[in-house]
Formats: sequence, structure tokens, C-alpha cells
Amino acid sequence: MNHTEESRAKMSAAWVKRKETFVPPMKGKKMSDEARAKMSAAAKARPSNRLGKKHSEETRARIAEVTKERTARGENHYAYIDGRKARNQDVRRSTEYTAWRVAVFTRDNFTCQDCGDKRGGNLQAHHLKPFADFPELQLDVDNGLTLCEDCHEKRHLKQELVAKCRRKKHAPPQA
Repeated sequence: MNHTEESRAKMSAAWVKRKETFVPPMKGKKMSDEARAKMSAAAKARPSNRLGKKHSEETRARIAEVTKERTARGENHYAYIDGRKARNQDVRRSTEYTAWRVAVFTRDNFTCQDCGDKRGGNLQAHHLKPFADFPELQLDVDNGLTLCEDCHEKRHLKQELVAKCRRKKHAPPQA
């Protein structure tokens, strides 16, 4: 069945409106403990038909091959930049970078500057201004901060959230 351009436009507008206003019927509702127990029992009553079976080596090889083809890696990835990994590895493996890390740790007395943790193998040097965006500051001790793994991860997550909010705030209005 062929639709006219006018009817297609109307259907498209209706679909957009439905997507904006649609709320899943179970959203915000909690299952009772009894209902959850029944669902659990029902799921356990029918075990998977693959339970206890293993794929043959041939099948596993085929699955691995297909997965590699479908996975966007290296040059096939949309954000691939030729040579970036090599440049970053060269800098991070250099003696100058190692000296920068030691200088940052020494200045901060081998202590996490957020929580005060002093465990040696847990400490990381953090760039205050991003490593990729400010190559001239990569080895500047004033651009470094000693953080433990947890605080380092939290700081990066916070930076990502701030950047995401800024992108939303400055994004052009959608029609």
C-alpha cells in the first residue's frame, strides 16, 4: 500500500508525539514479594534448553569471527584517529612522563588530595587540564594532582557529566 506524502507526514508527526508522551505501563510500579517469588519459581521451572551443553570448537570459532567483523575496532570505528594511540603511548612511556608523575607525587607527599589516602600502589597522577586537549601542559607539574584510583574515577565521571550538561545547554533547539 502506497501512502501520499501528506499522509506520511501526518503519520510521522503522530509517531513523534506518541514517542514523546508514551510512558511504559509498569513504570514506577513495584512488584509485590509474592509476585516476584512466583516469577522466580516460573523461571526456575523451565531451565534453558542450552543448559549443560557446550558449543563445538567450530561453532565457537564462527561466533568469534562474526563478532570481530561486527565490532567497530581500529580503522572501522567511527572515532578512529590514525596514530593517536601510538602518540599517547610514546608520551606515557617516556622518561619525562615518569619523572612528571614522581614530581607530582612528591609535591603532594604521596597522598590523595581528595580523600587523604596514602596507599602507594593505589595512587595515580591526574591532569587538571586534559592530557589530549593541552599537549603543552602534559608534563607541567602544576597541571598534575595526586589522586587514589577511586577519587580519580569519580573526578573523571564528574567531568564527563559537566561536559554532557554543557553540550545539552548549548545544543541548538530541536524542531
